[in-house]
Amino acid sequence: MKIGIMTFWGQINYGQNLQLFALSQFLKDAGHSPFLIRYYAADFAVNPFPPLHGKDDDKISMTFAQMAAFLIQSQNDLYARRIHSFIDTYLDVSEQIYHSAEELVSSPPAADIYITGSDQVWNFWGRPLEAVKDNELIAYFLDFGGADVQRVAYAASFGHQTLDGGYREAFAKLLQRFSYVSVREKAAVALCTQCGVAEPEWIPDPTFLLSPERYLDILRADRKFTHPEKPYILVYMVNPNQEHLNRLAALAKKQNKELKVIGGNAASVLFIPNTTLTAGIPEFVHLVANADYVFTDSFHGTVFSLIFHRQFANLPSPIGGKTDARFQSIFERFGISDRTADVVSDTEFQLPEEINYGAAGQKLNEMRSQYDTRFLHKKVLQLSPQDSAEDVQTNGCKVSVIIPVYDVGDYVRRCLDSVCGQTLQDIEIICINDASPDRSIDILREYEAKDPRVKVIDFPQNQGVAAARNAGLDAASGEFIGFVDPDDAVDLTFFESLYNKAKKTGADIAKGVRKHVDFDGNEIIDPINEKIRINKANFSAAFWSAVYSGEIIRKNHIRFPVGISIGEDLVFQARCILLSRKFTTSDFVYYYYYMRAGSAVDEFRRAEGGRGMFFFSDAKINSVLSAFGLIIRYANEAFDTGITDEATYDLLFYNQLCFTVIVVMMTDDVRKKYECAELIQKHYQLCRRKAQLDMRLEDEQSGFYSFIKDGDLKKLTAYFVEHYTLEEILRANEIRSAAYFAR
Repeated sequence: MKIGIMTFWGQINYGQNLQLFALSQFLKDAGHSPFLIRYYAADFAVNPFPPLHGKDDDKISMTFAQMAAFLIQSQNDLYARRIHSFIDTYLDVSEQIYHSAEELVSSPPAADIYITGSDQVWNFWGRPLEAVKDNELIAYFLDFGGADVQRVAYAASFGHQTLDGGYREAFAKLLQRFSYVSVREKAAVALCTQCGVAEPEWIPDPTFLLSPERYLDILRADRKFTHPEKPYILVYMVNPNQEHLNRLAALAKKQNKELKVIGGNAASVLFIPNTTLTAGIPEFVHLVANADYVFTDSFHGTVFSLIFHRQFANLPSPIGGKTDARFQSIFERFGISDRTADVVSDTEFQLPEEINYGAAGQKLNEMRSQYDTRFLHKKVLQLSPQDSAEDVQTNGCKVSVIIPVYDVGDYVRRCLDSVCGQTLQDIEIICINDASPDRSIDILREYEAKDPRVKVIDFPQNQGVAAARNAGLDAASGEFIGFVDPDDAVDLTFFESLYNKAKKTGADIAKGVRKHVDFDGNEIIDPINEKIRINKANFSAAFWSAVYSGEIIRKNHIRFPVGISIGEDLVFQARCILLSRKFTTSDFVYYYYYMRAGSAVDEFRRAEGGRGMFFFSDAKINSVLSAFGLIIRYANEAFDTGITDEATYDLLFYNQLCFTVIVVMMTDDVRKKYECAELIQKHYQLCRRKAQLDMRLEDEQSGFYSFIKDGDLKKLTAYFVEHYTLEEILRANEIRSAAYFAR
């Protein structure tokens, strides 16, 4: 159906344009054809930032005022161009621009349905009714077009909690033409009832109805956005306050974070340091999504902090409590308390307690589910629901998440909260208790009892992580399969983002970003995705940072090799890469890989006076070499049967030889170095594309390539003894490679 949307648009306002974007995308997802009715009345076509004037007798002040006015206007012009560029890119619009109610009445836009909202389309800012122009009433109450057009209010806002008698009478008459009325604030339900509306509904702002992934798609269209190098505090103020900024600058300095400031317009933040003056909508989304903490006095600043699960606080507004009802409504929906940052002193705020996004995220998921496309059909458009791809029941879920658990009672709640709170609800969470000696099983049973998606498999005896993950694979019914280690965590949008990206691109594997959190809490982002986009064989670590096609895993019976204690994940990962047809990445969702005391990595780190991080026992070296042998075998099988392409095969094979060389560094035993040399020589001879391998080895590994080519194991071993030692690995800055194998 063709649906015309009447709302505010095109002004320098992030929330205004993002709510329009969200509602439009929401309708498109339901199979309709929405468009913006470009109503831009002459009443509003004025410069909202008039020139500043100094005193006539003060030429310096006059000059400064004129310069400031020029800078403000030029910045706002650029700002407005970016807003309109966003609209041109993402929205369909009416052919005609309407400048008056008369134009709307005489030449109404052709549509089956008109929708007014969201935003404060019914807020007339305290003016008496007689001062409100007919243009505004006719436009935003949809008093134009034929009688056959349905009229709908979707999350419209009054911006007030009361209406005087004149407004009630006028609104009651206008609302009689509506087939459905919904409002954004809970208090507005009573106002609609006073106006004679039968069963008005309280529904969320449309910005909540899109997942974070949909907003991040805006960023992916523009490659200039990268991960921030340093944590930052974001300040988004519609009503700037220098005292607030001073407090926040002190807080940022104390926490060793950057302070980034954006405002409602250039006039509000022009002379404030650290300000992004003309941040467009993609910049706004990027800044909120990656902020360490958000301070805002904006309704939509609050909304997007919640959408991206950012910790945030609301700044006290100098204009009083006009919009308090809007904030109270969303806090009530999420079950969270007031978020006001209370002023403690001239240099300090008292921050509200942290939000538990496990619980709040669950409420957001439930809200999205309640107001999805089925609601749209039944309530808003008053149609019978049509069968859609999402309505078709399948035997499985969208994603199966497998969590092997052993001796992690102190950490597993963090993991489970991040998985149970996923924005993608259609998941199953398979937890395998590998005879853990601590209280892990009690915690798993607790989560199983309160979340029907959690399924617990309890091993009576310890069988190892490979067997545990395999049990999860045997039980998994998901279209895609993901893994989380029990002492790690994932973004709450992690599986929705990767699932949607895989479906959108037709990929068999979709990978997010590993964020390494060290023993001191420092975070390091793994930048490997850029290389993976060049060749998927560069995905050679952190297998749990991706989701994998369940069909490929089941069809080829891909499993983790039992009996290999280190490197079993590499074998699984390599088989999936070799058998996948398409690979995609997402740079805006994180898997948090935590270093912790008592973990396998910590044991390596502590062993042998700190040298254990880089040295393996014979048993561990044998395990890794066995894994490499399996990978070479699977690579040859995939190449011989034409399943994998030449570029993937070449890089994967080369990497396995180089990884074996790295293992050489992990022992001082000449005998084990000789065994590594033997394996390298054996694998070299097995290569199906030796000419290509020779070219790369000669170019990148010239120090020992000739020994491999000639089959001289003694010289190759001697070279390893002389050059591939702990001291060499430290000098060559290869610590990350060694730590990778020590996981």
